[in-house]
Amino acid sequence: WIQDQTDQSMAVRGYCKWTYELRRNESIHHVMNRAFQVASSEPGGPTYLTLPREVLMEPVQNLRMPAVLQPVTLPDASPEVLKPIAEALAQAQYPLVITGSTGRHTGAVATLTSLAECIGAPVVTATASCLNISTAHPLWAGISPNDHLKEADVVLILDCDVPYIPSNVTPRTDARIFWLDSDPLKATMPLFTFPADLRLQVDTSKTLSGLLSTIENKLTTEDRDRHNRRAETLAEKHTDQRNALRQTAQDQASQSLITPAWLIHCVDQALGQDVIVMDETVTNARFAHSMLTRTQPGTWFTSGGASLGWALGACIGAKLAAPERTVVALVGDGTFMFGCPTAALWTAAEHKTPFLTVILNNQMHFATKRSWLMHYPEGTAKQTNQFPGVDLSPSPDFARLAQSCHAYGEQVDDPRALPEALNRGLEAVAAGQAAVLDVRIQRP
Repeated sequence: WIQDQTDQSMAVRGYCKWTYELRRNESIHHVMNRAFQVASSEPGGPTYLTLPREVLMEPVQNLRMPAVLQPVTLPDASPEVLKPIAEALAQAQYPLVITGSTGRHTGAVATLTSLAECIGAPVVTATASCLNISTAHPLWAGISPNDHLKEADVVLILDCDVPYIPSNVTPRTDARIFWLDSDPLKATMPLFTFPADLRLQVDTSKTLSGLLSTIENKLTTEDRDRHNRRAETLAEKHTDQRNALRQTAQDQASQSLITPAWLIHCVDQALGQDVIVMDETVTNARFAHSMLTRTQPGTWFTSGGASLGWALGACIGAKLAAPERTVVALVGDGTFMFGCPTAALWTAAEHKTPFLTVILNNQMHFATKRSWLMHYPEGTAKQTNQFPGVDLSPSPDFARLAQSCHAYGEQVDDPRALPEALNRGLEAVAAGQAAVLDVRIQRP
């Protein structure tokens, strides 16, 4: 009756590769087999299966599991197909690599790094969902391609959904653009208008090795010298920027309020390189991405989507997959609330999947306010300083909420107390208890 839905999977269909409702219980093994096959085929993604109560209540006899349906793999590109890409990158005056999720295959990180070193190319991780290159590497160029895209004469885009925002920056009119992706068409996106001279649907974890070998065979001495000089310049810039960010954060340690830069600096100092970080810092992502040092593949993830509330559940999944690893969520206060924290923290206690949550609590949905100011800089909201649906003060007591769900909870508002508070949270997690640090940061 009222608990039945006409189409239960409708709510998630737009975010899944495959949805299905079981119709006969004798086919459950075939259906499950198909669900896992679709989910694990490139490009990987979620599937959703609805199991009606009436079907589940029917008796089943002689159920036999069929052979596992193997996932579909993408091909490697042939040397002949890669030849024009390799020639362009070898001869480039200013090559640029933009990547989003190549690091989902952890072995591809080392190959991508070697390719960047070979051609002296900055690597921008735009709309990245995972670690694609060490953030300590001198050729990592941050999350914005704007400065480099204006200069680049050859652009290599790898596994990326949104390489740049056309209203902010566009490639040079004479730039050659090559796109290698598990899904270069992006058919599920109604509009996708980024230009490219060549698009290849490939498994980049396989193709990058062949591309690197082809490039190395085409480099002249003059090419190598030019790429090395560029790499040295980029390395100096990278070092200067990282040092400046650290100095800025340390200068803010003595302020009365905790700043996002100081918070991320303290987190960076507290975490080992094998810690898995789920990053959902939203408007504070520029601090997290530029200051948080992640060097090992598979140790940094974001949702890869546009909605909020992903990180807490993702931490539980990561802890189930790697119970020996420490897992940390970096979230805003709005993100924390959207993550169903009572359910997430209870689940962490019940299923022994403890993780540390650090809340960058600015007591507002600043992403909404920022968008408002961007599109209506002289609008009524700006003139009256009234932004409906933005203010989240007075903030809930997230520390007590955590404690009510059997987790360690602590509110932090003193910059000097932050390092020790992080240590206490990590110690609680190491002892088997989830932990929440409600860090009250400066309002933007």
